[in-house]
Amino acid sequence: MSETKIIPIFPLDLVLFPNQDLPLRIFEPRYKQMIDDCMLGEKEFGVCLGHDSTTLSNWQAPYDIGTLAKIVDCKDVDSTSGHLFLNVRGRRKFRIIRLISPSLKKIDDYDPFTVEGAKTIEQLHHNDGVEKKMYIQAEIELISEIDESISLNDWENLV
Repeated sequence: MSETKIIPIFPLDLVLFPNQDLPLRIFEPRYKQMIDDCMLGEKEFGVCLGHDSTTLSNWQAPYDIGTLAKIVDCKDVDSTSGHLFLNVRGRRKFRIIRLISPSLKKIDDYDPFTVEGAKTIEQLHHNDGVEKKMYIQAEIELISEIDESISLNDWENLV
């Protein structure tokens, strides 16, 4: 079995490929916490396609295959909106071995696009303990990269 590690997971409605650049606007408190943690560490998190019908603590759960995303640029918070702007680059593919639930369950009327929604989640997090992680984490194993080289003998046999 290959080496495993625990990383933050960002379920999105897209697939990030290795070497692909992706601009992101971060506005939800749980993902702001995730980016803060990433900037203090290896600047990596996992991007997975979000599962339409599966949840984890009422949040959208990720599919079990994803791509490590490396933060290559993080702009200061927009003071008027409190949003973070960053660019990430896809690195290696990974497989989720085990999901780690966030500290907070999603509340039924949570709307991440409103100030009230953000304040509600921040207050619940403060009451629960600020050292806990609001975002999904996972134990992952990296998937071996595809060897794109072909020997001269194999090449000659193809033609």
